Amino acid sequence: MFIGWDWATETHDVTVIDASGKRVDRWELAHTEEGFAKTLARLRWHGTPADLPVAIETTRGLAVDRLLAPGHPVVPVRPNAVHAMRTH
Repeated sequence: MFIGWDWATETHDVTVIDASGKRVDRWELAHTEEGFAKTLARLRWHGTPADLPVAIETTRGLAVDRLLAPGHPVVPVRPNAVHAMRTH
């Protein structure tokens, strides 16, 4: 499983995909302690944190800290790199 985290100031979108690239879960969360707690619990449904790498568009901040604490590998992705891969 792989996690994509679309980082923003007030809300975030999280998508879980399997090894074949199929989306298996997706949700939005508020940039609050409750939002992070619910998301970390939901991620645990998909596996142990060490086995769930998270691609995110930032290298620091509360979201990254909350992901690192239980052991998620965090993979920073440049936002413009994702935009460049989209078909127009």
